[in-house]
Amino acid sequence: MDRGQAVRVAIVADDVTGATDAAVQFAHSGWATSIRLDADRPSERAARQRDDGDAADPAAVATIADTRALNAAPARAATAHQVTAALAEGADRLFLKIDSTMRGSVAAQIEGALASWRVKHPRAVAVVCPAYPAAGRIVTGGVLEVDGVPLAESEAARDAVTPVSSSDVPTLIPGSRRCARLDPDTLSAAAGGEVFVVDAATGADLEELARVTAARTAHVVVVGSAGLAGAMARHWHPRPHSARVEEAGTRVRTAQGLHIIQVSSVHERAVTQADMLESVEGDRIAACRFTVDDLRSHGAASAAALRVRAQLPHAEILLLRAPVERVAHAEATDAREMARAMAAATAQVVRSERPASLGLVGGDGARAALRALGVTTLSVHGSLAEGVPVGRAEDGAIAGVRLWTKAGGFGTSRTLLDLVHDGAGMSPTPRPHTTES
Repeated sequence: MDRGQAVRVAIVADDVTGATDAAVQFAHSGWATSIRLDADRPSERAARQRDDGDAADPAAVATIADTRALNAAPARAATAHQVTAALAEGADRLFLKIDSTMRGSVAAQIEGALASWRVKHPRAVAVVCPAYPAAGRIVTGGVLEVDGVPLAESEAARDAVTPVSSSDVPTLIPGSRRCARLDPDTLSAAAGGEVFVVDAATGADLEELARVTAARTAHVVVVGSAGLAGAMARHWHPRPHSARVEEAGTRVRTAQGLHIIQVSSVHERAVTQADMLESVEGDRIAACRFTVDDLRSHGAASAAALRVRAQLPHAEILLLRAPVERVAHAEATDAREMARAMAAATAQVVRSERPASLGLVGGDGARAALRALGVTTLSVHGSLAEGVPVGRAEDGAIAGVRLWTKAGGFGTSRTLLDLVHDGAGMSPTPRPHTTES
């Protein structure tokens, strides 16, 4: 590509935490990076670049297709819609962010993205690698392992909303072609519409995959987790040696005020992390465990949370937890409705307390909470830990508030505890390096 032209990457993610996980990788490599929560709102930065001809600022804009819990047909359509919109805004490269444990309708998301991208690039193919070695996800022989355990035997296989039935990635993507390594000749000779599943067990493997796919730029729809996003961000950047964005995870001191953490995920790992945080921190934590009955009434849920806060007025952290027993009530309310109900309660508490920071654990719940708070745009600055991006809300009821997110299945049992101990989630809001509407 002519380096005199602006480089624009579209990141289409299946949920909010996926979008933040991928977007922060681009921010680290010097991209002007943002996350748009309102899918139909045009990017102001994109408009400025088109109007002003600004070629100096490579940009990555993430949008959310909300496909994690959708069936195949709506997931395909929602992903296609996002990609079509990205093309209309001038995107010349596409990264489709999927779950690193293949939860959700991944095959349909790929179909939708590839179909829309091929309208402009008929020979385009998809290259898929969900590996994220830094987070314990690797792919060897087409088999995805999570922390050394085959995917079908991991916590992801028992996910309450989107369980996974196989460890074999090509099986989960019917019609795909497995490659231990992808060479340039294979990629160049591929027919339009082919889908390649590629192994990767190390960061170096991802870098090599990124090097090969970057040479094809617009002719490849790159599909993967945050690990591959980081590699693509480096290889797609027109100035590879540009300065990295400063990490925002300063751990020097703790900001004054209340810090709210919403754990909407009922993933086993998220539940374990919240349990450990509660058990170790004691009076520092005011914990509200919502019940299914609480969440059937937004007023009851927010009242319960504020009551817990009033009982422990000196607590530094208000922990809001989804009811684990909601799995047993699946026939009464689906996961998305439960997330919306919890988000409404969280939003009321946040508006009342105006926290120094807000942490959101779980993609559907994060999306719902930000909607309830009127947030349409996020900026990303850096990471507090692997898989814990941090930034701030640019608008809505929490404009300027420090915001971090985490996928429910990321981290060890100590991740939330370590964030609190280090002060990472509660450090002062840094001056933003990237902003976007």
